[in-house]
Amino acid sequence: MTSRDEIDSAIEAVIRAQLQSAIILRVLVEHDVEIDGSTYLQIRVIVRPKKKGWLDPGEMVGMIPLVREHLFELGVETFPLIDYIDEMEAGDLAAA
Repeated sequence: MTSRDEIDSAIEAVIRAQLQSAIILRVLVEHDVEIDGSTYLQIRVIVRPKKKGWLDPGEMVGMIPLVREHLFELGVETFPLIDYIDEMEAGDLAAA
């Protein structure tokens, strides 16, 4: 069984490799459970866009399938949800 740390590290590595239109300040992964018992991963990516107020939509659209592919390789079937948060809006989340 894959540990949470291994899962979190794999997710962060994929996101850092794929998202080139921003400086990634922090990747937060929460392992959570829906009311029906299904699990999901809430991923918050704290970013500083390289161009003012702009992230490449193509990078963001392709991120969930890419993250899922890596999770499947680890034997994890949990669905990822990804939020991209500008460092100015992140508040305390941006602190490492």
